[in-house]
Amino acid sequence: MKSVELIEKSSLDRSVLKPSIVSTCSSHHTAFVVSDDRSTGAIWDYMRGKILSTISFQDKVSSTSFHPSGRHVLLGFPDRLQICNILFDGIECVWEAKARLCVDVRFNISGNLFAVLCSS
Repeated sequence: MKSVELIEKSSLDRSVLKPSIVSTCSSHHTAFVVSDDRSTGAIWDYMRGKILSTISFQDKVSSTSFHPSGRHVLLGFPDRLQICNILFDGIECVWEAKARLCVDVRFNISGNLFAVLCSS
């Protein structure tokens, strides 16, 4: 059992998923991690050291924020903003809006609002 966990942890450290953007949900011990090239995302259980799901993006992710419930993730792209549901086998986009150069996105502490910082 320990050898499997060690392999998964070390593969995360040396794979494409070297984090450049990380958003955490402490109530569920999960993180949404975006790779250095910003085209791959992973939902990671950091208490168990396991990747729960991965997703590839056609565009580069510029910012991300986990909803406090751990059920949604807010993603900022150079040309749009997306809210996605976290599913057992990946994520599903449920809302999208045009936004130029999303630099940072954040849910508030209760999760009923979010803020977007766009660059000109």
